[in-house]
Parts: sequence; structure tokens; C-alpha cells
Amino acid sequence: MNEIHARLLIIDGLNLIRRIYEARRDEQDLTRRITGALKAAMGSLKRALRDHGPTHAVIAMDSAGKTWRHELWPEYKANRTPMEPLLRSAIEDWLAGEVRNTLGLVTLQLNGFEADDLIARVHGDWRILMGEGEAYPCVILSTDKDVFSLVEPGTVSFHHFDNVTRDEAWVRDNLCIEPHQVQDYLALMGDASDGVPGVTKVGPKTAADLLNKYGDLDSILAAAHSIKGVTGKRLVDEAHWARLSRDLVRFRCDQPLAYTFDMLKIRA
Repeated sequence: MNEIHARLLIIDGLNLIRRIYEARRDEQDLTRRITGALKAAMGSLKRALRDHGPTHAVIAMDSAGKTWRHELWPEYKANRTPMEPLLRSAIEDWLAGEVRNTLGLVTLQLNGFEADDLIARVHGDWRILMGEGEAYPCVILSTDKDVFSLVEPGTVSFHHFDNVTRDEAWVRDNLCIEPHQVQDYLALMGDASDGVPGVTKVGPKTAADLLNKYGDLDSILAAAHSIKGVTGKRLVDEAHWARLSRDLVRFRCDQPLAYTFDMLKIRA
């Protein structure tokens, strides 16, 4: 399907909507807050289509309820406030109605999977079909640091609210690691907001230093007994948490999705 100037835009739907919704927390009336948030989100989608000029686009959505990550670790996202049911219902109607009819955008959602899994799957399918590199670019619209692991030549993560493109150079400059090391980096640090345990008191600098020296998480854990100080001891004692955390931050792309790239074409 290699098309001249083909360009894919993958939108992390809930990431976009919830950030807008949370920014409107001063609105006391729930219905007005939801209506205002979805109106603003529609404006953001239109701006994204205008600014990035994709030939193909898709919105990836989280599954409602528990996912395969909860089966691995029941504490996953246990501290997150559940989504307001009225908001979830309004989002579903909005995506199926206004967004589909006005913008022609397709939404992908798979029971038991998160948007990140679907983003990784669609990105992988795009690269298989279109080829590697910058000739067929892919923009992932998300503020989520997990998608940094997908950054490569031709693929960038775009922070819609800060108007910042996170490419390979950005990852190196800001995280001090390579994009392919991002999942091991996140596994070492953990994420309290998502309930990902990580290794106690391993922060960004320590995680980056370890990865720059040893390359990946398996090599770090294999060398843990020789790493001096409290960090080495914690890596030995908490190796199981590090491995669990890596499983939690990985993407599962093994489930087929009911779509074709022809479905994702932007129609005039």
C-alpha cells in the first residue's frame, strides 16, 4: 500500500480527553464540564489534523474495566480515581457520533487492553506495510512517556498541549538513554501513579546511569551483585519487582485489531 507522502497520526484518545477534562475541574456542573471538555477536545482533534496533515489517522482508546496488566498485578492503577460513568458514556457517544461523522476518524478499542497496546500494534503494522524510516512518517499524539519506546527514525511522539515533538534526539537529551531502553528505564524507576513498583529509590539519573553502563535490565540484574552500595543490594533484593515492572510497561501487540489502513484514510 506504499503511497506517496503517506503519513499516519495515532491519537491517544483518553490521554487527550482526560487532560482537557481535568483542566476544567473548577466547573461545578458535571454536564457542563463534560460538554465543555468534549467541545475543546474536538478543537484539539481538528488542530492535530490541520497541523500534522496526516493521510491516515486513528484514535486509540483504553478498554473499560480491568486489563491484562491487572491479571499480572492486581495493584495496577489501584490508586487511580475511576472515570465518572457519565463522562465515559458521553465519550463513547461523542466518538461514535460527532467525531466519526464530522472528522471521519476511526476509533479502535479492545477489551482487556489499553490504548498504548493498540498504539504499538498500529505503529508496528504501519512499519510492516509501509517500511522503515522517514519516508512514511508516524506521529503519536500523547503525553504518555510509555510511547517514547516507539520513537525511531520517522516516528515521533507529540505533546499536543506543550507543542513539543519528542524525537530520538529529544529522548536522548531529556532521558539520557536511547528510545529502545525506555521500557527498562520505566521498569527500574516504577510509577506510583500507575502502581508499577520498580526498584526502591531508583530515580531517573540512577536508571539512566545503569542503562548506559550495562545496556538493558537483564544485564543490570545479572551484574547486581557486583554493583556497589545500596543500589546494588536493592537490585538483588528487588529483582522480581523490576521484572514484574518491565512486564507491566511492555506493550502487548499479539491481538488482531479489526481495521485496515484503507479505513484510516482521511477523506475530504
